[in-house]
Amino acid sequence: MSRPRPAWIVLFGGVALFVAMMAGGFAAFRAAQADFRAVRVREGAVDRHQADFDQFARYLMAEESLRKAQAPVAEPALPPDVLPPSTHALRRLVEKDGWRQVDWEASWPSLKTVKAFAVLARVSKLPEWRVADFQMTALPEGGSVSLSLRLTTAEPVEPQP
Repeated sequence: MSRPRPAWIVLFGGVALFVAMMAGGFAAFRAAQADFRAVRVREGAVDRHQADFDQFARYLMAEESLRKAQAPVAEPALPPDVLPPSTHALRRLVEKDGWRQVDWEASWPSLKTVKAFAVLARVSKLPEWRVADFQMTALPEGGSVSLSLRLTTAEPVEPQP
């Protein structure tokens, strides 16, 4: 027959087991909390960059529509409520990786400031074009500006045989 263990050994074993279980539970809680924080940080990053993702999706749609069209790019069709520019030019730049950049430059010598911002807002939403550069200069008469802008897009280049 075995001799009974002293009470302090049993008590020490029970306390050690309790401490080990508490430490394991605390470690599991901290790991779950760290995972939860990481998920919240990732969701926050996605929310912060949602506008960039939307813009990238628009660029992908424009690229796909350009590839499908396989036609040379024409001047952008300005919305009907936008005044036609006094000067405009379409320039095709050099080819690179099967694509050619196309720039459209336009200028309005005198526009009301509100109308100039409306023009910028409307042309920035053209699906296949993006605003590459613009310059607004205040004119001496109050409330008027001169506006020059450059829109850019790309067109696929047919491979030469």
